[in-house]
Amino acid sequence: MLFVDSDADTHDLYRTFLVPHRYIVDHAADGRSALATALASPPDIVVTETQVPGLDGISLCALLHEDPATRSVPVIVLTADARPQLHVEAYRAGASRVLVKPCLPQDLWRQLESLRAQPHDSAARPAVEQRIRHRSAHACQRSVTTTPSRLPPDLRCPQCNAGLAYERSEIRGATVQRSEQWDFYHCPTGCGEFQYRQRTRKVTHSAA
Repeated sequence: MLFVDSDADTHDLYRTFLVPHRYIVDHAADGRSALATALASPPDIVVTETQVPGLDGISLCALLHEDPATRSVPVIVLTADARPQLHVEAYRAGASRVLVKPCLPQDLWRQLESLRAQPHDSAARPAVEQRIRHRSAHACQRSVTTTPSRLPPDLRCPQCNAGLAYERSEIRGATVQRSEQWDFYHCPTGCGEFQYRQRTRKVTHSAA
């Protein structure tokens, strides 16, 4: 895997935990060198901080997602910014996961293992906003988007109080006129997946 962070201590922290779990962790201190390294020899997974010099983490993710050589490489974005809009931008750039810092090494490891267990062919994992099923305007509809008309709120985990990371929204309803919005989040500390129903303003555990 390729770990992108300008802070050598942060890299060492994660590397010390991951190496005994049979991960080979290469390091890039800035976005441009990370892009050059990945294009020359595509890694199995990229983990990047958002605030790195030369080329920020989201721009790096977008460039990797656009290039045929690295399009299928999953990217985990680490950020200290819990705002839903930043997470939307990361997912639209092609990120597979967005984790809010502070992120414990074991939490990152769990996400890495989850990605390793999934197929990563680009044809098999279209962008979230492209996974939309259209039906007749008068029929039952369900669509998935990362740019809903109603802004997803900033939420905190009901179990550990960490800021929840926004993933996507689903628009559901019997008709277009009677549709409602559900926003989906995950807890960066590992408490699970959650959903927020805009109409009732309730947060509940989401089905896997």
